[in-house]
Amino acid sequence: MMARKFAIFVHADKGQLARIVHGFWYADQLKERDYPVEIIFDGAGTQGLASLLEPGHKYGELVSKALQSGVLKGACPYCARAFQVTEALSQAKIPLIDDRSGHPDLSRWVDEGYDIITL
Repeated sequence: MMARKFAIFVHADKGQLARIVHGFWYADQLKERDYPVEIIFDGAGTQGLASLLEPGHKYGELVSKALQSGVLKGACPYCARAFQVTEALSQAKIPLIDDRSGHPDLSRWVDEGYDIITL
């Protein structure tokens, strides 16, 4: 049986902090149990991610921890431009995933056998 893998797509904007934070927490829980897991920020989620990068943000460490562990796969460049957060994401060295006309391609993760979680 193939080991399960998880891709967490976060679409929550900065007004939905609980969803954003839980995306990171869920990833940590899965990683602690040795499941492969990746977090991808798409749509308004790019804005939500950028909000955590603001100096002194209560949950800013979640981003740096996820980047260091490789769990934070990246963000949508098209959506980052639309929400005017490209510069903030670039400064934080968050990869931009341009698989399909400026967006991450969900089918890539499906093809690789990932279970998809959306927040």
